Amino acid sequence: MTRQGGWRALCFVLRKLWERETQTSQHRVWVVMAALAAAFMLALRLVAPWVLGLAVDALTGERAVGFAMPLATAYVVLWSAAAIGERGKDLLIQRAMEDLRRRTALGYLSRLVGLPAHRAREVNAGQTLDCLFRVEVALPVIVTGLVFGLLPLAVQVVATGIILMVNFGVIYGVLLGATVVAYGLTLRPSLARVTRREAQANDISRATTGALADTLTQLECVKTFAQEPAEIGRLSQRLRARYVAALATAKTAQVTSACQMAIMALGVSAMTLLAVRDVMRGAEPVGTLVQINAYLLQFALPAAMLGALVSQVARALVSVDEHLHDATNVTNVTNATNAANVTSGTMAMAMAESGGEARASEPVATAAISPSRAPCIDLDQASVTLHDGTPIVARVSLRVRAGEYVAIVGPSGAGKSTLLRLMAGLTLPAQGQVRIDGRVLNGAAAAALRRVTGFVTQDCRLFDRTVFENVAYRAGWYGEALPDDAAIRDEFMRVTTLAEVPDAISVMGLSGGERQRVNIARALWGRPRLLLFDEPTAALDALTEARILNRLAHERAGATCVVVAHRLAAICRADRIVVMDQGHIVDVGAHAALLARGGLYARMWQAQQADLETEAALD
Repeated sequence: MTRQGGWRALCFVLRKLWERETQTSQHRVWVVMAALAAAFMLALRLVAPWVLGLAVDALTGERAVGFAMPLATAYVVLWSAAAIGERGKDLLIQRAMEDLRRRTALGYLSRLVGLPAHRAREVNAGQTLDCLFRVEVALPVIVTGLVFGLLPLAVQVVATGIILMVNFGVIYGVLLGATVVAYGLTLRPSLARVTRREAQANDISRATTGALADTLTQLECVKTFAQEPAEIGRLSQRLRARYVAALATAKTAQVTSACQMAIMALGVSAMTLLAVRDVMRGAEPVGTLVQINAYLLQFALPAAMLGALVSQVARALVSVDEHLHDATNVTNVTNATNAANVTSGTMAMAMAESGGEARASEPVATAAISPSRAPCIDLDQASVTLHDGTPIVARVSLRVRAGEYVAIVGPSGAGKSTLLRLMAGLTLPAQGQVRIDGRVLNGAAAAALRRVTGFVTQDCRLFDRTVFENVAYRAGWYGEALPDDAAIRDEFMRVTTLAEVPDAISVMGLSGGERQRVNIARALWGRPRLLLFDEPTAALDALTEARILNRLAHERAGATCVVVAHRLAAICRADRIVVMDQGHIVDVGAHAALLARGGLYARMWQAQQADLETEAALD
């Protein structure tokens, strides 16, 4: 972490601590009250040793004996008030810290959820949670350690030095100042080592958490291939690396802290011995020794831990700086995508309206797409490539008319699912355009389209929640049970009956075919006018598939429907069948026409029919 990164992290924490989420937010009040309480406790700690010294002088006859008991009582009251007030201050700080952690986590997660759809698959859940956890731990360390730890301690050191010089001689202030300076000289090199070690440990921790999340997510896969020993070995190596990195960081911090405590011990010992000498010579009363010792202990005990505290704050700043780096990257990706969407949409609309080349000085706004009727989809020379430039879909042009039923078929890896994701705005074309009813599909338009689109994904992504929550997810219902609203209950019964969803409370324990039925029911909620199905019945048996497809034929009436399928018998009644191979559209037509041409579709049909005949013969 650079010095600039440390200052940036510190400014972020202080700004986040003070900024108001709403007009009724109370965290500013808690912070101010905690600061006032800290100042009051500091004043009590500065006065208490002086009162104790007066009480000792009264007992030794240096002052009126009658004052001994009141002074001792005053010391006890001051000490007790400081101790009790410290707990109240901690409670106020805790309230402010929990609110700070909540707002920081919410802001980070909001930016992640707001990522463009085509970047959503790049989010590593394990690494993201590791970063979020570390920054949540770091925030209280920075605020309590710096604002309510280092700053009050600095004030206490200055005040103690002034009190010692004014009351007991300049030599005490000089010794205290020399101790503090020697202590401070060790901070800068130690901080450089600690922050470097912490950054390395954080990188290893993030990778380890990502690996753990990956293994736990795919635990069934581990069991399927009996790879438990291999996974344990792999995770053991990761955990060992994290252990070594964390131990190196702790070792650096503790060795540095021990050296700093030795410096502090030398300074305190010198001042204590000097006070003893003055008392023995009769230059000062016994109460002076007690008073000086109380001041030194009160200062030395927290100061002895200053090295560890500074190391903790520095390590916390590293975590916050990494969090800010991740958050900045997320924001930059979102802003760049939005800017590209606005530019491409503006230029495209200008070209469409002028019939020629658009000029950047003539912007035309694209309206948000929210079809209440069956939309028309146009792909104009659309291409999608991998990061290394390998084409997945190459210069594809296709028009799906409003209310048309179109099937997309082809061998594995032909680009069928990518083409479907293009139509949903989940993947951005590297070249060309996707238009819905003549409007360029980008940004907010794509999000608005997806809200009214029924999309059955190939991999059946369901939440570990109730069946109702998963089925009604498109409508934004988050309750675990069916609400009393009759319309909602009727719609739930309609779509679950259409898709033959099993009568279960949770999706946990459902088979692959049953999960796919939940996926279909979710897509059908609300009778969407655009249906995009990616292998919707791949996990179903033939009889169940036939029943559901017959119901879907009635359900898709009046809607634009695009289906990706491997089983050609399931889509042979489509209005048009688009045949893809190696990212290109190689043929388009109805089932009978494609068979008559004898191309790739005909060969695929014949191969599947031969497989069915073989299975029938074996049965």
